[in-house]
Amino acid sequence: MKNKKSGFVKRLGIYLLALSIPFFLVVAMVQSQQYMNIEKEVAERNSKIQQSENRAQQIENRAQQKEQQVNQKQKELDRKNTEVDAIRENLEKQLTLVDAKQVELEQVQKDLIESNKALVTDISVLSSSERIEKIAVEQLGMRKATSDEIVRVSIKGK
Repeated sequence: MKNKKSGFVKRLGIYLLALSIPFFLVVAMVQSQQYMNIEKEVAERNSKIQQSENRAQQIENRAQQKEQQVNQKQKELDRKNTEVDAIRENLEKQLTLVDAKQVELEQVQKDLIESNKALVTDISVLSSSERIEKIAVEQLGMRKATSDEIVRVSIKGK
């Protein structure tokens, strides 16, 4: 009986083992499917990470280009500011010279106005009718004309 029992237990173990093989195959297949899904998910995530890294690199490259452009523009701006400062300094010197020349010309104008006033005064004194009459009578021996010495001349136009 012991033999029968042990044979029965062996057969039962074999049957159970035989029945469990499909179960283990299904479990292995499910695990394999899960592993493939995980691998696929990891690959997708790695792809996304790579894409993100590529975008980050592109952004960094663009930022470096922009920084270079800004630096170039800053250098150009600095050069132009230096040029403007030199022009401003030159204009300030010229303005100082013009101001000095203006003061000088204003003084010359004042002097000429005073000289002109003196000349106008001299002209009015020298051209006064009393003075001219006195010179005509005393120095040139002239006299006033009598009415019979005055001759009227009339010229008729064409």
